[in-house]
Amino acid sequence: MSKSPDVSYFDIFKLFFKIGTVGFGGGPALISIIQQEVVDKKKWLEIDDYLHGVAISLIPPGSIMVNIAFFCGHMKRGFWGGVLAVFGILLPSFFLMIVLAMLLLALESVNFSNSAVKGMAPAVVGVLVAVVLKMACERIDKWWGILFMVLTLLLIFYMKTPPFLTIFLAIAIGAAGWHFVEKKRIRDTVVKKD
Repeated sequence: MSKSPDVSYFDIFKLFFKIGTVGFGGGPALISIIQQEVVDKKKWLEIDDYLHGVAISLIPPGSIMVNIAFFCGHMKRGFWGGVLAVFGILLPSFFLMIVLAMLLLALESVNFSNSAVKGMAPAVVGVLVAVVLKMACERIDKWWGILFMVLTLLLIFYMKTPPFLTIFLAIAIGAAGWHFVEKKRIRDTVVKKD
């Protein structure tokens, strides 16, 4: 996807400011919201490009929400598009935290906040499960994809493998798989020519 001057810097900032304002549940929960806005509604990116961006966003340290915002903005308007997307998605949280901190200091009681967090936790888990299921249905269409997903879950939950190691393992397996498929394709092409 090439950089598109038809999308202004202001449009990028405005969209990600809106996402940052209405998106609750943290970075992973925003994956679906960003997809709905950037892919489904605005048509700024194709679904494959977006999912590649999500995969790339898992690699560097930091918030996946920030990484995906930068990726989307960068894909449309380059470096400064990415920077404006990041500012747009972070500013609402920044302002909200300042207001909440002032409110909590004024009330001098955090008992109600513990109850609020306990009430929000199941909703956030539900949003995350919905995102994972949606991505799985869109991207996993072969038996080996399901096997790979199950093996990843086993590595993380039962063998307690750190997620970043499973990501690097997935990259290595994907690269090896591509190498063997490409090697077979070249061999089949050579055999057909003979």
